Amino acid sequence: MAEHLSSALARRDFACAERFQRTLPVVVTTASATYARVLEAWSTRLDAYGVAQRVVIALGLGVDAACRVRYDVASPDLLAGIVGLSKFEVSHALLERGHRVLYSELDVVWLADASAAAAGALAGRSGGSFDAADAVAAMDNERDDELNVGFVLATPGPRTREFYSRLVAGWREALAAAGGRVPFARDQTFFWATLRDGGPDFARLDPRVFAKLTKRGDRPRAVREDPRVACFHVTGLATDLKLTIVRRLYEGGGVGDVLRWADEAAGAERIAVAAARRAPPAPSNRAMVERIKAAQARRARGAAPPPAYRAPAAVAVAPLLSVLGALGLLRWRRRRRRGDDE
Repeated sequence: MAEHLSSALARRDFACAERFQRTLPVVVTTASATYARVLEAWSTRLDAYGVAQRVVIALGLGVDAACRVRYDVASPDLLAGIVGLSKFEVSHALLERGHRVLYSELDVVWLADASAAAAGALAGRSGGSFDAADAVAAMDNERDDELNVGFVLATPGPRTREFYSRLVAGWREALAAAGGRVPFARDQTFFWATLRDGGPDFARLDPRVFAKLTKRGDRPRAVREDPRVACFHVTGLATDLKLTIVRRLYEGGGVGDVLRWADEAAGAERIAVAAARRAPPAPSNRAMVERIKAAQARRARGAAPPPAYRAPAAVAVAPLLSVLGALGLLRWRRRRRRGDDE
């Protein structure tokens, strides 16, 4: 099913998925060199849960995995478009092979077997007109009515496969129209619009179990700590802070600590900014350079040089006073000598 991939490199790499058992789910994620350490922690955690069938979409160099599907990123301004394209294409190709596919971004920290938890949640929706074997379930974005594409489970029914086919085709058209340059998170809006337009059944996953960090302004708005939490999406933060929090969670930190870590980082940033404002400005040679340039320009056009530097009056008068004082002393001595002679 590699023909569903637009990149020749990705089509060649996708051969690693041919050995996967079709009765078992496949977990897909996206990584770059920036997330290399997080990828190691994520892989170790999924190994512990027995989730062996994994595909890592590698964006650029520095990413290693047993089943790695590479996409080239020619320039940073094309990254957002390729992130969406790669996740849609790889998920579609796996669905066409008959796999249940879970796409989980690396900033979604697995605190339990999130694949099994999502499958159970979707199966629990079965009944009536809802067909869990041909459906999509995703994390609730919470701040709006969209689903969050950072964590999406798709089952390989005909309507779901057709939905992903339209998703890939439509995203390719959108990228072509925009010259490949689209804002980050635009793929989520596109996913939601396409899903609402004749897509398969879909379910919002319980945010108490599939939780996420949301923010309003510069501060986190909600952090949930619940023994049922299967995964926690660290989103809405600067990349460095996000990576730190994700690593701490994998090292055993609790979800309840996230708000404190974010506040500590925000406090450190405020201190650094205040210190930078208090620091004296760095010495500048601009004035000297401007004077040299002005002198060179005057010489070039034969203009008279500027008036010579004159010391302030107090400085200029001081030598004269010294001379006058010395003369006065000399006269006084001469008078005294003549007086002695008389």
